[in-house]
Amino acid sequence: MNVLIVDDHMIVREGLKLILENADRDFQTLQASNGQEAINLLKSKTDIKLILLDIKMEKVDGIEVMRFVSSHCPEIPVIVLTTYDTDEVVKEMLALGAKSFLLKDADSDKIIETISQVLAGNTVLSTEMAAKAFRTKNDAIVSNARLTERQQGILDLLVAGFRNKEIAEKIFVSERTVKNELTQIYNQFGVSSRSEAVAFAFKYGLVNE
Repeated sequence: MNVLIVDDHMIVREGLKLILENADRDFQTLQASNGQEAINLLKSKTDIKLILLDIKMEKVDGIEVMRFVSSHCPEIPVIVLTTYDTDEVVKEMLALGAKSFLLKDADSDKIIETISQVLAGNTVLSTEMAAKAFRTKNDAIVSNARLTERQQGILDLLVAGFRNKEIAEKIFVSERTVKNELTQIYNQFGVSSRSEAVAFAFKYGLVNE
């Protein structure tokens, strides 16, 4: 499985390569030292299954790479590599579809576990990152959110990592119905992506265990 590591520090790239290639899974790594290299690789290779993406890089930064992924290959999940980012950056990356955030000093077990969860279709966010995404969210949005029983069920399945087609099969409705209900959920939460909706649900305790 090809994993693209995008970071302007060689020591970070080589460290992640070592962790991945020593894991029990069949990971093969590609590397890019800046955003432009990453975009070029994404244009030329069609078998990349996961991206580990730094944000602050020269020439083209991680946000621009994320915009390219969102527009041209949204099926590739992205885990953002971070040290400390502003609320605005976290929110923008989530809005563009980022699935998780990993601290660059995370241990190997945490890195592999996060990658496994993301590859399984889950959005993986710490409480801190969810808070960053919605620190300035108006509490009125939360109190006014009124999900129907079906919408709540769809939200729970979304958080569990199920895709639209799988959700439709589980609740015996069409995929179009699921998409329409998700649009209503996004509108109520004031978000525009699956990752944001999941983060919002975790932040405000809107998930049924």
